[in-house]
Amino acid sequence: MTSSTEGAELTRTGPGTAMGQLMREYWIPRRSSLPRSRATALRCA
Repeated sequence: MTSSTEGAELTRTGPGTAMGQLMREYWIPRRSSLPRSRATALRCA
């Protein structure tokens, strides 16, 4: 079981954090299959 400090370290993904760096190193953005105008409308809804 992880401690509360370890849990906080593992869940913070902002710039300058260990998990943030890991995510930015391996994350590959997914291209939406929807037309851009439709994808924007879905995000705002």
